[in-house]
Amino acid sequence: MDSAASLKSGGRGSTSDRSRHWLRQSLVVIELAMALILLAGAGFFVGGIYRLTHRELGWDPTHQLMGVISLDQDHFGGEKNRPRVLAFSDQALEALKVLPGVQAASLSSGSPFWGTRMEPFRIEGQPPPAKGQEPQAGYFSVSPGWFAVHGMRLVQGRDFTDADRIDSAPVAIVSESMARKYWPGESALGKRIAGPDLTNPKWAEVVGVMKDFKGGAEFFNPSMTNLRFIRPWAQDSGDGVVFCVRAAGPPGLLKEPVRKAIGRLLPDLAFGYLATSDEDTAQTYSYFTFLRRILVQIAALGLLLSAVGIYGVVANLASERTKEIGIRMALGAQPRGIIWLFIRNGIVLASIGAAIGLGGAFVLVTTLARILPALPGKDPGVVMCAASLLVGVALVACWLPARKTTRISPMVALRAE
Repeated sequence: MDSAASLKSGGRGSTSDRSRHWLRQSLVVIELAMALILLAGAGFFVGGIYRLTHRELGWDPTHQLMGVISLDQDHFGGEKNRPRVLAFSDQALEALKVLPGVQAASLSSGSPFWGTRMEPFRIEGQPPPAKGQEPQAGYFSVSPGWFAVHGMRLVQGRDFTDADRIDSAPVAIVSESMARKYWPGESALGKRIAGPDLTNPKWAEVVGVMKDFKGGAEFFNPSMTNLRFIRPWAQDSGDGVVFCVRAAGPPGLLKEPVRKAIGRLLPDLAFGYLATSDEDTAQTYSYFTFLRRILVQIAALGLLLSAVGIYGVVANLASERTKEIGIRMALGAQPRGIIWLFIRNGIVLASIGAAIGLGGAFVLVTTLARILPALPGKDPGVVMCAASLLVGVALVACWLPARKTTRISPMVALRAE
């Protein structure tokens, strides 16, 4: 402040100089802009995770308990031990199906929760591809009843049955996308496919077409396609067994019964993984959930700091202009006009901050969408909601000190020296 002006009579009621005003208001504008950018980032994660966890999967992941066991290679590895693997599989399924609270049970070499591993394949009638150029599709083998456990459905043909054994004709089920791509305009049923072992291809007849579904890996790898084919477990079993049961009630209550049922068959082996569908989903999205929580907390803090900053600027300005306000009120000014005098300043600051913040928010959301393609959509509505919230908070922060000032008696205000 100008020292000479301050020492004059009435100088104590004067306001700060222009440079101090510009500095304080610039800091408030920066706070508002950064708060809006943080709010937009938090909104991107909140909206993205919601859409990710509520999108159409093509299967029902609820009320499921999953477990993984790696069979001992000495006793179950290799082609010579295939009968032992199949005997254990049959016994395990029977043991799980009779447990109280289990509606259905299946086993497989993979799970839609984690996506499907990519394997090479060949279509009968097409020229063999060059080595290393074989087409790839998601693949695993499943037991009968696998579709019922996961709530999937076939659009054509039949499910695998207990008759699809190692000594019966090889069969396969393909996805809708694979059927459309390789047999356009005709039925895929009766066609033949080979894979994943192409060194000694064994042609399997397509007996069913399943509806396309989304798995866990597809969310984090957009390059993956809906091309899939599956084989019966009895015709292509492995040493890694994924058990899945559909529960009538809370699936977590089946953990101990499932452990004990499998433990009676293989006392020396334990589940390498056992979790409910909700637990598996939470683990799959834990990274995004952590980022969402951190951004929401920082955005809330930024919003609070912005509100405090603009409140402080307006309150200080109101304090410096107390005598002026007293004169205005003594001359007949209405409280409504006095409040608008300060809110107008807040609107200007909030508008500038929101304009800068919108540009930064667009850059941030676009960058996040490119880095994290698994979270669908940029959702501009979230950014606009964040801007509206920010402006609303700024106006409230201006209104509070302005309203307090209008409650001072004009005589008291005129004596403010």
